[in-house]
Amino acid sequence: MDDNRFRKVSTMIEDAGLSLFFEQNHITAFIPTTEALLTFDEKKYGYDLTDRETVRSLLLYHMVKGTYLDSDLPAAKEAKSLHPSGYKLYFNQFTEGSEKIFTVNGAVLITSNITASNGVLHIIDRVMAPITSAKTVHDYILYPEIPSYSFSSINNASIVDLDLRQWTTETNRKFTVFLPNDGHLVSMPSYGQDRLFKDWYLIRKVYHAHTVLDTFSFIPSKGDIPKLTSMQGDITFFRENNRVYVKSNRVKALVIQANVLTVNGIIHVIDNLLYFIYMNIVQTIQKLPNTQTFKLYLERQSEVRSYLGSLNGTKTVFVPTDTAFAKLPSNKQQQFTNDITYLSQILNNHILSSEVDEASLVDGQTFTTLSNKTITVIRKGQTFYLETEDIQIEVEETDIGCTNGIVHLIDNVILRKDYTVWEAITGNDQLIKMKSFMQNYNDLPALLNNVGVHVTVFLPFDYVMDDIPGSTLSSFSTNPDLLYDALSGHIILGHTLTTFNMSSKETFNTYGGHQLTTVFSKEEISVTGSYIKAGVIVRDILCSNGVIHIIDNLMHVATRNVLDEMKRHKEISVVSSFIGLYTMQMLQNLLSDKDEDITIFVPVNEAFNDIPRSRADKILMDSLLLERILQAHVVTSGSHLVEQLYAEQNLISVEDTIYIRRANNTVGLVSNNVHSKITTSNVMATNGVIHMVDRLLYYPYFTVAETMSKDERLIPFFDMLFENEDFQDLSDAPNEDMTVFVPSPSSLANITTNPSILTQLYLGHVLPGLKVDLKYLSKQKSRNAVNVTENNITFSMMNQTIGYSIDVGYSNLRYYLNIISDGIACSNGIVYMIEGLLNFNNKTLMQEIQSDNSYLHALNYMLRFWPSDSGDRLRQPDKKFTLFLPAAFVVDSLSKTAVDFLDSITEQEKEEFYARHIIEGHVLTVKDISQKEKMKNNVTAEYVENEMFLKWNNTHSRVVHANILSSNGLIHIIDKLFIDLPETPTTVSPKGTTKKSSHTNASESVLIFKSFYTIILTIFVILLT
Repeated sequence: MDDNRFRKVSTMIEDAGLSLFFEQNHITAFIPTTEALLTFDEKKYGYDLTDRETVRSLLLYHMVKGTYLDSDLPAAKEAKSLHPSGYKLYFNQFTEGSEKIFTVNGAVLITSNITASNGVLHIIDRVMAPITSAKTVHDYILYPEIPSYSFSSINNASIVDLDLRQWTTETNRKFTVFLPNDGHLVSMPSYGQDRLFKDWYLIRKVYHAHTVLDTFSFIPSKGDIPKLTSMQGDITFFRENNRVYVKSNRVKALVIQANVLTVNGIIHVIDNLLYFIYMNIVQTIQKLPNTQTFKLYLERQSEVRSYLGSLNGTKTVFVPTDTAFAKLPSNKQQQFTNDITYLSQILNNHILSSEVDEASLVDGQTFTTLSNKTITVIRKGQTFYLETEDIQIEVEETDIGCTNGIVHLIDNVILRKDYTVWEAITGNDQLIKMKSFMQNYNDLPALLNNVGVHVTVFLPFDYVMDDIPGSTLSSFSTNPDLLYDALSGHIILGHTLTTFNMSSKETFNTYGGHQLTTVFSKEEISVTGSYIKAGVIVRDILCSNGVIHIIDNLMHVATRNVLDEMKRHKEISVVSSFIGLYTMQMLQNLLSDKDEDITIFVPVNEAFNDIPRSRADKILMDSLLLERILQAHVVTSGSHLVEQLYAEQNLISVEDTIYIRRANNTVGLVSNNVHSKITTSNVMATNGVIHMVDRLLYYPYFTVAETMSKDERLIPFFDMLFENEDFQDLSDAPNEDMTVFVPSPSSLANITTNPSILTQLYLGHVLPGLKVDLKYLSKQKSRNAVNVTENNITFSMMNQTIGYSIDVGYSNLRYYLNIISDGIACSNGIVYMIEGLLNFNNKTLMQEIQSDNSYLHALNYMLRFWPSDSGDRLRQPDKKFTLFLPAAFVVDSLSKTAVDFLDSITEQEKEEFYARHIIEGHVLTVKDISQKEKMKNNVTAEYVENEMFLKWNNTHSRVVHANILSSNGLIHIIDKLFIDLPETPTTVSPKGTTKKSSHTNASESVLIFKSFYTIILTIFVILLT
């Protein structure tokens, strides 16, 4: 399990002696991430991970017999684990929008279908704990196995339905049960106990509300959870701050432990009793954790408090959260304390005299509060807003049930906003620093205090300003225009931009002349200015002349050097930790030097998950190697924003060269033939810019086999070659170098493989023992890098104007490639993608000739002078040929005398003429020909000044184009006929043929040019004389 993602679990497997289990054939393993294992709270479940048997039991619970891809899981539904007790694992599919989410026992598969030789691995987001209990639901309620959990309340209630109690003991039934943990239940007040325990029928309803029959329903860590129907109504789910809540009859409970499996059910532990509403509105507000400010104001206003506590009639209260009250200026909050009458009015602004649940919050519906204020409901998607006096307030949570009504939580206080933006800033305890900075510039307070100008202001929290390095704050003091430029860029004029009217993405001009781009989605609300992004932490502080949003960063001006800025981003914490090592002092100094101007490409944390463990260990144990790798990501030639990076640009890093590639909206990087792409761009620093990338540059960490098996473009050829034992051994050998030229999938479409063809493909596309990359080629003195393998295959890479070409001796199978873009570095070699095959051609000899008009033109001439069945012979696909075909210009230049002569030769002479140009039964390359003293057609060969000439009698014919490969032979183009022709200057086309080629003999062209040059020179001399 040589994968860095499995570092922790690999150690556990070895320590538990389970290696043999993972070597079994046809298994599927669900492996928690290293992070999940490191954060696993073993003591919560009573486990001891130092105990070998416990670890063994836990790991075997994560394995099943059989090979299951993620797409197989929903149909399979369940499988028996390898745990000694054979407990089952259950597979489900959930959705989140259009995304499919696969789970096992509720654990989400975050990386699926990692194939190994003996099975499949899936990475899951948590440890599947606790292991299935051998108890029934009934017995588990009595004797829970997780320490600190007890369920006596629900057990006591079970007496009201002895049939259901009996059912939960039966192993042939299925249940999903929500159990309130006694330790989390607040001691029920006497008024609740009196109501519940005096009503046997009510207790039965409450008991039934926690039980779902005939189903195992898991709760995944992500995805939409379908509602369930208990024995007493619907149970719905919702997520809030990464937690899962359930709701039944308007009673909400937090799921504190999901997916506890027993032999006949699933238990979800919750922190509250479902269904039973026993608190009135006042008691509910007192209990809710985020409504304590409203509770305090109720205590000061006894009349309103008494009304909301009364059981006489039902009410609805829109309760502002504590955050909502914190948005008000301090003087406004003080007014609530000092003026009881005003406080009464404000509280009554939020109260309706009847019960209005979520179903009644219909778009456009209006209600009148106790203070006679009109509220209009606006619905946008799944979100409700309350509109009053031209402001919109979001309803954050609906339907909190009470005995005398209902509570909804809202994100702002319903009152007239009679304070300006500036007054809101000066009265906000979270913006004290910003107030002090802005007071230094007279126009900013005046602008924000002007009721005639509507503004939207994004301001950083005080803690953001406290976190700015002292050197940057000092620069603000010495250069006040710098801070003014930033602050004025946080103000949008002429717009009151609340989350109610925000578009998904929009750009605005600011008071300071900069631009701000806002992004509003379910996942985030953010704003970006001058490439600096800030998240909105507190939104919609509504004012009389605009709105304030509190953000987590200062925009428009970088405040930290590259080193410090990197530390702020959790997604690149791995690289930050590497750079923080004591051995990286030089790199630390470079990234923190205020006089440098740097661009750094930083791999995100996930980039390190894929690195095989052995190669990750190599990096960690070799500090010099690690330093070189990190330096290869650092460019010191300036801050290069992503918009400024252009295709084919080369950036010189501290260690190597980074080549820029652009395709559509993607910016790719290549260093040492390792490819990466930018995922997050333009993170600004005082001395440079940071771009986050999806992969480690410079250092290739996958073998050729691993690389080819993971890339869809390479998989077809890999699958084909992997049947060859030599390729199997070489491609995964860690200490061997190799170069592989991979044909495109389309070029492989019609190949039927057999051992002979596989060997042929291997020999013609794999160069063993050598990594032919840019570094190797740059050291070659000749433009043509030639390498001959042990099997006598010549690989020739020619440096040409438009790039390099590669061939293995066949002139029609030569392909051009970009050494940088088309090369993929591997830990044991390099892989190039090319357009076609180097030593294999599906076309027959005749098909290859027909694909070139000049060849076809020449052959049509020759067929007239050869035996009448010559064409039929050449069309035999199972017969081998070596064809010496005269070039088109040769047949075009035949004189009438020559044509008449050829037309007059006897059938025997035609056969001999044919035999001199076509060798049947043999496929001879020019290299083969040069090694023969005489071929069977009595033609001999010799090299003259690196050119091959063929001799028959007194004819010396030059090979002008050699080694044109077909499926059943080779073609060589020559410049003479192998026959003694009568000499005459007249040229004519043979009867019945048409001249189709304009090719001219290269040597004749040179002679014509020389003659023309001599004439011109002679005329010039005469004129001078």
